[in-house]
Amino acid sequence: MDRNEICGKICDNIKEIDETEKELCMAEFAIYEKNIEELKSKKLKELDEFFNSQAKFYSQDTAKFEKEIEINKTQYENSMEKIVSAYNNLFINVFRNMQIAMSNQKIAVGNIINLVNQRDTEEKSEEEKNEIEKVILACAKKKLNYSVIVDECLERSKWCAENLEIDINDVFKNDFFGLEVYKENIFTKLRRLFFNKFSGKKKYKELIENYRKESLDRIKKNCELKIIEVCATLQGVTKQIEQTKKEISRIYSEDVT
Repeated sequence: MDRNEICGKICDNIKEIDETEKELCMAEFAIYEKNIEELKSKKLKELDEFFNSQAKFYSQDTAKFEKEIEINKTQYENSMEKIVSAYNNLFINVFRNMQIAMSNQKIAVGNIINLVNQRDTEEKSEEEKNEIEKVILACAKKKLNYSVIVDECLERSKWCAENLEIDINDVFKNDFFGLEVYKENIFTKLRRLFFNKFSGKKKYKELIENYRKESLDRIKKNCELKIIEVCATLQGVTKQIEQTKKEISRIYSEDVT
């Protein structure tokens, strides 16, 4: 196999790697989205269980309070969507920067192949070959330096997925399960059932209203704080990547001059 065939094989391999990377990126994002949907579904199910258990405790039928409960669920889900949207924005930006860095790595490899071909197949003076060699080494260093961005983006995407779950569980934590009464003696249960005949409806309605006024208000404020933190993280990551790109360009310019 001559040098041209070797260069052709390397170019083909670069294309195959490119396709594989695209598939991996799509698979990674699909997994990320699936985990988010499962987490949201879990939290909404827990909210349903809360209203159902409290309806049972107050001897009420949730169907009679469907409109009020649905208002709470909608606000709860809207708050969750806002924090998820903030993380999605961060995740997508990180992935986009990673793909750009990978693309620049492949460009550097392609340039190395072309330069090696020029050095070894064309008639060049010793000085010209030395200059080409200098650029080859600079391209190799550039390819290596872009690995810093790729690695940082990979770590940040993992952090994004893990931290989103932590924040969702923190902001939408289910302390309200502590309101349930699981253990009652027969006399306590009979007394509760008796009072529920007269005040169960009122108590359950108050519980729904208090959840909207207190719990959802707390959730909304905590969401806003988390979103600010995520936006600050995105700004920090973007700034760091831009600075790294400039540094890579500076090093390359110095190496080839």
